[in-house]
Order: sequence, then C-alpha cells, then structure tokens
Amino acid sequence: FRPVFKYFPLRAVASMSVAASLGVEQPILPCDRKLLFCYHPHGVYAFGLFTIVFAQNSGLTNISGGGIRTWPGTLVGVASALLHVPLVGTLFSWFGFVPVSRESLREACATKHHVAMIPGGIGEMAAHHSIKTETLVLRKRLGFVRIALEEGRSLVPCYGFGESRTFVQFTCFQKA
Repeated sequence: FRPVFKYFPLRAVASMSVAASLGVEQPILPCDRKLLFCYHPHGVYAFGLFTIVFAQNSGLTNISGGGIRTWPGTLVGVASALLHVPLVGTLFSWFGFVPVSRESLREACATKHHVAMIPGGIGEMAAHHSIKTETLVLRKRLGFVRIALEEGRSLVPCYGFGESRTFVQFTCFQKA
C-alpha cells in the first residue's frame, strides 16, 4: 500500500505539547494498552483513516512505544451498509472492518486488536464544511466513550487535516 501513501501524503504525527505534558521527550502511544482511535472529521472517503489501518506505512508504529513488533493490528468500525455491498463488503471484512454498532464495537474491543472508528459518521460526512471551518458531529454520539471505559481502552483522538476538503460539497440544495 505504499503507492497510496505516495499519492496521498499521509503520515501520523503526535503532538509534542501532549508529550511534554506527560513528561516524555518523544510522543509515544502506549504499547501496553488497548487503544480506541477516534478519527475526525469524516470526509467523503475518510482517507486519513488509512494512517491507522496501515500503521507501518504511515509511521504510526514509529510513535508507538514498541514499534511494529508489538502492534496488534487494527479493527475498523464502519457503517454496516458498507459491509453489505457485494464484493466490496467482503474485501473490507478481510481488512478488519466491522460494523460500528454497539454490540459489534463491544466485541471488537474485547479482542487484542486496536479499534478505530469515526464517531461523527454519516452526519459528519454530510455536514457543510468551508475552507475556514470544520464541523464535527459529537454531541449525541458519546456511547463509544462508555464502551472504551468499560472495556479498559485508552481513547486516542485523531484529526485528519484537509480530510473534509478532499471533495467539494455542493451547497445549492441545502436550506439557508
């Protein structure tokens, strides 16, 4: 999948200010914890999510404490409709995509794998974004936080800069 990362220059970067607040020189993800990645915003295709799915190619394993040797793999929560598309659903299942329903998310969190999801979902994807503003949809979508707490998962907020600008949304059909 290196060609994907050549075309879309995706790379994982950890915030130095967060690292400094934790008292470490290098920002690292804890290699001894199960993680729940919460990616924002949901673009049309959510290209930035590939940084989590293909952690070695994006450099994400470089900022994890144990590197690629300790990376357990990642399950990705997606809208269940995506998994029902003929052939595409099977392909996504092979890559570790699972429905993001409450039950499926609990099952995924019970495994040894890291879990990634986009809490804003379709609502966030359809929200109007402009060049100066991003719209995140989270107010009524906090069940994933409860599941993470109950399953002992550390939440890792992720933000994809430029994600909502990969495609232009037409606003002529929206109410003013």
